[in-house]
Amino acid sequence: MTERIFELTGADPAQLYGPSNTFLNQIGTYFPKLKIVARGHKIKVSGPEESVIEFEDKLDGILAYVGYSAGTKLFPYIHKSSKTFH
Repeated sequence: MTERIFELTGADPAQLYGPSNTFLNQIGTYFPKLKIVARGHKIKVSGPEESVIEFEDKLDGILAYVGYSAGTKLFPYIHKSSKTFH
């Protein structure tokens, strides 16, 4: 099992999470093998390594879109840390 913590910097979490976390919950439905927990500017994801990697790729794309649509530059918008459990 792999755990990664993504720290959003320069991005508005409310835009990503949506009202009452509706956007984040919808994103979570595409990753049923992952546990996704968001608090403030941090998103903690844990689960199988291949699913975590796929989530990371999708999150990068979503953040790029959110930054574009908000008219702000988000780079560098994310800091990553990871742990692998056996």
